[in-house]
Amino acid sequence: MSSYLTQYTQQLKKALEKPQLAPFYLIKAHNQDHHFEAWFKSLFTQVICARQKIEPTQADHIFQNGHEDLLVIRMKEAEKKYKIDDPLIQDFFRFQQFSAHSWSQRFVILFDADKLSDQILNKMLKTLEEPQEKTTIIFLSPSYKKLMPTIESRSVLLRKPLEANESYRHFESFQEWQENYRKSLTNDDELTFFDKFCGVLKGKSSYSEFFEYSQKYECAHDKLITYLEAYITNSREMDYRAYKRAQELFNKLKSAEIFYQSHSVRWQQILSFLQTTMQSP
Repeated sequence: MSSYLTQYTQQLKKALEKPQLAPFYLIKAHNQDHHFEAWFKSLFTQVICARQKIEPTQADHIFQNGHEDLLVIRMKEAEKKYKIDDPLIQDFFRFQQFSAHSWSQRFVILFDADKLSDQILNKMLKTLEEPQEKTTIIFLSPSYKKLMPTIESRSVLLRKPLEANESYRHFESFQEWQENYRKSLTNDDELTFFDKFCGVLKGKSSYSEFFEYSQKYECAHDKLITYLEAYITNSREMDYRAYKRAQELFNKLKSAEIFYQSHSVRWQQILSFLQTTMQSP
């Protein structure tokens, strides 16, 4: 596991161990990440251990077999989509009718959230906004595909970085990473934005030019963080100058209040990693 992913996992674990939790989290993974479910299971069993002061084997048994304060919804492998009359979806609403039994916080964990239809999401909307007291809902999506805007706007949105040497190989230089990543982009606007982002990190583009274009590109805030996460996760020997420029970019974005507030958790995770990495060139 890469050092960035390790740090990300530990920060998320600490967040889920806090007494006060957000009502609704949406955690997404890259569609080439084959370890998403195992990663989350490991993470959440650690959370159960810490919150309930129990042994790992007992926490694992709870995650696999259920608990009166934990509902795990997982679609059958043969199914392509959740259905409105699916018993699993009915369980979701039934769970909201009860209060916490023996835990201080109840959890609903729904896998394959990208397989929920707009009809189901519309029906869930009010519950996601105001779930039963002391209940936290976690949607897991093995895809960066967007859900309904009204759903995403109500969530604390997080993305799991790829693990190094799993779905992507490590790259030896920023230039090699840039050339490889660019091949995965097809939209002209995104290609332009990606080139400007790389230009800033290589010192070939000005911050002002980047800011000006970013304000015109509606997906800029999301793409910028995704690029930085991909670069951090998939490069073997990071270009120290690119790291330095990335940190300067963060500071300027924060000062200008561009993007920062809408993705503050992910910003802080990356910035913390950059600062740790740059302590020794």
